[in-house]
Formats: sequence, structure tokens, C-alpha cells
Amino acid sequence: FVGDLCDHPAAMWYLSKALAAASVAASAGFLYLALRTLLNRLSALFLAVAYALGTSVWTTSSQGLWQHGPVELLLAISLWLICDGRGSARHAETLAVLLGAATICRPTIALFVIAVGIHLLRTDRSAALRYVVAGLPLALFLAAYNQASFGSPFRTGEALVLDHALEK
Repeated sequence: FVGDLCDHPAAMWYLSKALAAASVAASAGFLYLALRTLLNRLSALFLAVAYALGTSVWTTSSQGLWQHGPVELLLAISLWLICDGRGSARHAETLAVLLGAATICRPTIALFVIAVGIHLLRTDRSAALRYVVAGLPLALFLAAYNQASFGSPFRTGEALVLDHALEK
């Protein structure tokens, strides 16, 4: 509606803030759905509201379109799929895509990716294979990006910032 957002910094700021707030609100909703599979309605609602308003999710993640909000949303959707009564094996490919996208946003999420993979390996080997195959394109994309940008498939922007901080 406004053309190139780079020419309209105020519009870009408001749009990023709205998208970040929507991501955080949706993450609370999906966390509620995940908790609802484990707890009664009131307990699930209490914990989802505590997450939304009692942590840095609302005060930080909803304030700008950084990596936090989208990662929290992707993780909350993933948790809902894992906790839902049909089991995570049924959602192996979807989990791989969601968690792969979250890892692209924030590489430390790879630890969660590994944990879900181990869970699938222990519960359903065919689901674990589907999980790996579905997540492989995103992992290869991230590795290629890191190689092109930072000189190694395993080096991330966070590592670059850490190196810079350590030099100081």
C-alpha cells in the first residue's frame, strides 16, 4: 500500500511491530492448545497467560520483528503438534519444516531439533526418517548460507558477533 518499505521507515516500523505482536499472541494461543492436551482448561489458560504476560515474550519479543517472535511461534506450534493426542510421529514432516524454519531464524534451536529427532527415533523409526528427509532441505539451505556468508557451514552470525565481542 505504501510502495517500497525502505522509503517509508515509519510504516516499516509499525508493520514489523504488528507482525511481532501477532506472532507472540499466536504463540500464546498455540501454547494454550498444547497445554490443553495435558491440563484442564483453567490451568492451561493460567499458564498461557503467565507465558504471554509474565515473561519477556510480551515486553521484548512483541516490540519488533526480531528473531524472537517468529521462533516462539514456530516452537509453540511444534509443541502443540508434539503434545496433541495424535502423537508427533504423525506430524514428523510438519515438525521438520517448522523446526527447520525456527533454526534458520535462531540456530540454537538445533538442540530442540535434535531432541525431537531422538524422541522420534525412540518411538517411531519411520517417522524419524521422514523427519530427517523433510528437514534436510532447510538444513542444507542454512549450511549453504552460512558457508557463503561466514566461510563455514557451521559458523553463524551469532558466532561472528561473539567473536567480535571477545575481541573487545
